[in-house]
Amino acid sequence: MAYISLILMSVLVSFGQILLKSISQELDFSSIKAIFNTLKKPSFILVITVTIIGILLYTYALTQLPLGIAFSFNSLSNLFVVIGSYFFLKEKLNKKQLIGLTLIILGIITMTL
Repeated sequence: MAYISLILMSVLVSFGQILLKSISQELDFSSIKAIFNTLKKPSFILVITVTIIGILLYTYALTQLPLGIAFSFNSLSNLFVVIGSYFFLKEKLNKKQLIGLTLIILGIITMTL
């Protein structure tokens, strides 16, 4: 169950980052009042909610696994963000990113063996 919670954490945190990027143009930080209005937006609340759930899942995993293994799964978030931004935000992938993603996968596999 701990590994599943780590994967879910990575998916949720990645989803939150992709959503935050997609709504970032509509967020207003020009004044204190605007910041408080931003905090009330449903899309921003969703970003915060999925991030908090991800943190709770990670905290659960920390009770079940050594920190070195649990922390290595944070790299999955990088993988999911790059892939998600390619599909949902239409951002481009370059050769360096593909090599980096491959190394992340190999690193996680190595850490969990």
